[in-house]
Amino acid sequence: MTYFEQQVMHFDAIKTGFLLLPVSLIIAGASQAMRRLIPRYGPRPLVSIGTALLAAGLLFWHFRISAGSGYWDSISPGLVIAALGVGFIFAPVTTITAVAGVRDTDSGIASATLNVGQQIGGSIGLAALAAVVLARAAINVKRPEAQPPRD
Repeated sequence: MTYFEQQVMHFDAIKTGFLLLPVSLIIAGASQAMRRLIPRYGPRPLVSIGTALLAAGLLFWHFRISAGSGYWDSISPGLVIAALGVGFIFAPVTTITAVAGVRDTDSGIASATLNVGQQIGGSIGLAALAAVVLARAAINVKRPEAQPPRD
């Protein structure tokens, strides 16, 4: 989304950052709400709902975003839906799954291992995704016909 907003919509980095700030706030708020719901419903239904919301947000983008998209009508609804989904997923995964079966004295290292894995996975995933998008964009860019070499 950052790439789209900066390269296609021509927003500067500051505007892009401010427009993506609500995502962090929604994720944080939803994660806090999930901490209260986990004891009542358990992690599985919350992760399932979160995954469905995340998929719905991504599908919304897929069918609504184009080069002429506006932020409020095409981008922000998908951001809100996807951020809610991530918020539903994040708390159960980090608070229950990452430290399940770990002694209290080792819960800190288990949580740290999860966070390192998320950062490394996110970095590698983002690099791979950017490479695919850029390769696909290069294919779609019309280039002038190559001139035969002159002798």
